[in-house]
Parts: sequence; structure tokens; C-alpha cells
Amino acid sequence: MAARRIVPVYPRWTCQFRFRQASPYRFVYFLGDMTLAPTLLGCPLGRMRGHMALSEFFLRCVCLTLAWGADGLAERVQREAPPAWSAYESWAERVGVQGSWRSLYKELGPPDRTFVNRTTLARFNSTNHCGLSIKQHEPTAGVTESDGTLEAANGVYAFRLTRPNASAPWVLDRVVRLTEPSERPKGFLVTPRTWCREIHKAPFSIFNRGISLLDALRDPDCRVVKATELPGTDLVKLEFVTQPKKKPSGWWDPLKGGTVTLEPRRHWVINSFDLQLEFDNGRQERLHGSYTYQEVEAGGIVPARLDFISTSGKTVIHWLTEFSLTAGGPADQREFRLSYYGFPEPFGVEWERPIPWGLYIIGGTLGMVFVMGVVWRIRRWRAAA
Repeated sequence: MAARRIVPVYPRWTCQFRFRQASPYRFVYFLGDMTLAPTLLGCPLGRMRGHMALSEFFLRCVCLTLAWGADGLAERVQREAPPAWSAYESWAERVGVQGSWRSLYKELGPPDRTFVNRTTLARFNSTNHCGLSIKQHEPTAGVTESDGTLEAANGVYAFRLTRPNASAPWVLDRVVRLTEPSERPKGFLVTPRTWCREIHKAPFSIFNRGISLLDALRDPDCRVVKATELPGTDLVKLEFVTQPKKKPSGWWDPLKGGTVTLEPRRHWVINSFDLQLEFDNGRQERLHGSYTYQEVEAGGIVPARLDFISTSGKTVIHWLTEFSLTAGGPADQREFRLSYYGFPEPFGVEWERPIPWGLYIIGGTLGMVFVMGVVWRIRRWRAAA
């Protein structure tokens, strides 16, 4: 009589369960099988099948827990981060986050070549549709230009001033009337709101590169691959992929995907990033760097420094931006007018002038004299009676 051959058989639903075939946690099954192998040796067929079913159930619970944790964190990021970023942008505009920043762009060699050394001041008053930007190039080794440009809009007109260097006086270059207070002036690339809006969006975008993580996560083509918590920190690492495309505005969005490290306890702001870009001409670029932040008196945080490296083929560029921002409320409206810089106002434009303090003093003095005269008259009338 031939010996009976015992063949271990997994339950039928095991082969049909997709985690067993394609799960990223399939290594857990392998470890479980190796752990239970000594126990299963020599067991009758019935007991062996029981052990197999029990181990399968246990390992499946482990895999489901791990998968649920990963998927749950990714869903939490997509659920909480965009509203937090929108709330931060509203807060920054409400408290008047504005100020200046210095941009230093250096092409790494050898030899190293600095091609941008620029200081930018941005001011705004959103209530009156006022915005201002002053850009001044600083001459350094490798940078020959030192010109300056001032662009401002006040809801009635926009103007541009230029100067060859920081010590030269401003020269009027252009004045454009506005039909709507918030419109983009003809010949200008931005609207009055744009000058400070980029600052307000900086914690969830790559400043001065036109890459917004808020727009990326709202894009239907964006897919979050994985979200993990970094051990020993409060940071969350998000990996995503998306599709570079031309926006309805005509601007090309080059973001292709990558990873970003976010800070959930501070409005989900970007801590570090490693992004892949692809432009409409096929050029590839990689950006990797980090943000640092500082607290302001208004009870929030603002960017203090952005430092990253751009790599495209053999070209490597170091981008450094140092911020000096405050939350001091809206700026004085007079800063956005030509008269503030010594130029006459356009024909037909008359601003409501504040009442001089001298008139208040004169009016108060005359009022006191009148009251004293009335009191003196009353006293004389009572004395005569």
C-alpha cells in the first residue's frame, strides 16, 4: 500500500484575497509562515489546516491595521491640510503680514557665479486695494546690475518708478489708470493683491517658483502615494504624484510629484521638500530644500528662511531667500501715491486730505473762549439781579 502523501492546503479564500497577492505588507505573511513552520511539522492534516487558518486570520488583521493606518494618515492630510492653508492665508492678510526679503541665486560651478542679489519690499492695504513692491538689485561679485524698480497701485491708478542704483533719485516710468480697483494694470504682470499674496502663500508653496501644494492637492490628477509619521518627531512625510499641465490661465504648471515633510501642529506648513518638475519643453528639474519659521506678535508664524538646491541636467543653482516680515496691520495709503515720492498726481485725481492739526487747535481754542464768555455773561446777569 502506497504511503499517503500529505499536502498542506491554504483555505480557498486565501488565494482570492488581494492582500496576499499584491499588498505592500506581504512580507508579513512570509514572516508568519516561517514562524509557524516548526509548529506545523508533524501535525495531522486537520490540525495543520487549523493552524494555517488561524495564522492567516491573525496576519490579515495585522495587514489591515497597517494599511488602515497608512491610508488613514493620507486621508487626514488631504482632509486637514488644505483648509489649514486657506485659514493661514486669510489670517496673514487679516493681520497684515508684510515686509521685505533678500533673494540670492548662485550657480554652483566651478566657478560659482552669483547672478541675482536682490532685495524686495512688499507693502499692501487690502481694504483700499493698495499694493506696492520695491525691487533693488545689489551689485556683488558676478552681478553687474544694480537697478531698482518701484511698482505700486492704489485702486485709482498704478505707476512704475525706476532708478539706476540705490542712491539715485526715482524716475517716473509709467502711469496707468484703473477701471476697477482690483484689476491688473496694463503693462504690469501682477495685481495690487499679488505683491503680498505670495508671502501669505509661502508656507505651503515654493516661494518665487510658482509651485503651490494647495493647488496640487486640489488637482484631480494628484494622487497621494503614501503618508508616514517620522519617528521621534511631529512631522508627516507625504509622497505624491501629479501631472504637469497647462493651466486655464495659460501658465504651465511643471509639478510632477515628489515628497514634502509637513508640520501638523503648525498649520501643516512645509518643513522640507524634494520635488520633481517637468516643463513643456521636456526639461526636467529637481528641487530639494527646507523652510525655517519665526513667531510674530500676532500669534502665528511667518517664513524666516527658504534654502534649496535646483538641479537640471548639469546646472546646479543654490536659491536662498531670507525674510524679514512683520504683522503690523495695513500700510498707510499715502505710500501708494505718486505724491509720496515727490511726483504730481495724475490730472483729475484728488485725494481726501486729512484735516490739519492746527485747525483742531484753533477750533478748540475758539470753543473754550466762547464757553468762558457765556459763563462770564451769566455771572454778571446774576450779580445784577
